[in-house]
Amino acid sequence: CKIETLNSEMEAWKQKALSSESKEHQLHDQVRELQQELEKLKIERSSPDSELKARKNVGPISLGAQLAREKRLLTSRGKGSGLASENRDIKAVDYSDGKKASHKNGSKLLSSNRHPFKDIGNFSPLVRQNSRRSVHPLHSP
Repeated sequence: CKIETLNSEMEAWKQKALSSESKEHQLHDQVRELQQELEKLKIERSSPDSELKARKNVGPISLGAQLAREKRLLTSRGKGSGLASENRDIKAVDYSDGKKASHKNGSKLLSSNRHPFKDIGNFSPLVRQNSRRSVHPLHSP
């Protein structure tokens, strides 16, 4: 009786092993098919006319969207044209101790030669001349 139960359990385990092996083979075949499909898609994507196909499939876009896209392209091209060479030569001014101390820095925000709190409003030259002549009580000799 005990031998019969062990034999039946052994047959059940054999069936499970066979079904697992067949499942494994199916999954391997599926993986192989997906890898082949992926390779085809990579080749299609890297081809130069794939951009044209992608653009044709998108459909027409509005004039505003087209103009906005062109504007972004132009501004990104303009920004990237000579920034690397310009950034090497920019010097920033440090006002932390009240004196002008030049430091090499790539940031254009810090490269301004004016004091950060100076008013740069739209004054006429006459008003600017008069404001320079005015007496400041804290700075008088």
